Amino acid sequence: MTIDAFQARRFFGKNRTAKTPNIDSLLEKGTYFTQAFSNADGTILSLNSMFNSLFPFATGVRQKKIYLENTNLFQHLKNFGYNIYGTIPKATNLSPLHNFFKNKDVTFDALSPMAYVTTSLGERIIDMVKKHHMETPWFYYVHIFDMAAEVLLQKFKMGGDSAKSEKKSTMAIETHTIYNKEVKYEEEVNINVLHLDYDKKRIHYKLSMNHKEKKFQAATTEVLSLYVDLDLRKVTEFDIEKIKIMDNYIQAHNSKFSSDKLFFTDKLKK
Repeated sequence: MTIDAFQARRFFGKNRTAKTPNIDSLLEKGTYFTQAFSNADGTILSLNSMFNSLFPFATGVRQKKIYLENTNLFQHLKNFGYNIYGTIPKATNLSPLHNFFKNKDVTFDALSPMAYVTTSLGERIIDMVKKHHMETPWFYYVHIFDMAAEVLLQKFKMGGDSAKSEKKSTMAIETHTIYNKEVKYEEEVNINVLHLDYDKKRIHYKLSMNHKEKKFQAATTEVLSLYVDLDLRKVTEFDIEKIKIMDNYIQAHNSKFSSDKLFFTDKLKK
């Protein structure tokens, strides 16, 4: 199971911020690694590396789409007689996985309102396992999302609530993440907004993760997202209310912003 954007500090340790009885049960019965490193700076690049058992520098694959070598994980399992099933986001960059899954109902909506396990998606996954819809021996790959990204979007009324009521939300199209210094297990961090800007259809922001006690900057991530009409599944323009909210936020925090080392500024069309 892949849980996109899920951080260890949210579900493990004395300072965790979520109640996770099922994950607790898995930890008691299985193995938990307290120190792990990402093999790439993005979801798809990391999955490509894991599925092919090769680092990106070894494969030369840097595109943000699943690329499967002939010796990939799923093919190995299939060769050993496993029946492969999957529940993954509805996204073009994950579509190469569909060829390996035996179930027809493979995808869920990856745009807001994004499906979470707290909705019918959770029941659907449990139903697959409990009601024996899979032939043994089976391998079931599940790719779901944590809700961390909602915090910032909710400030601008572009998160899950807006998606449900207005049928509009954002979709990240480019990210640039830099890891500056390691944060150890159970150390607390603060997330700060370093930059915010927008044009008619795009929102551009940069966040930093800073060590709460020692004050050093551990990492930054810069994001460029499109504003999307979910009914039409097309990019659309921000309405006046959203523009006012963003303008007010920029005005209130502009003195703390920094335009240093931004990669996507020239992609805004003002």
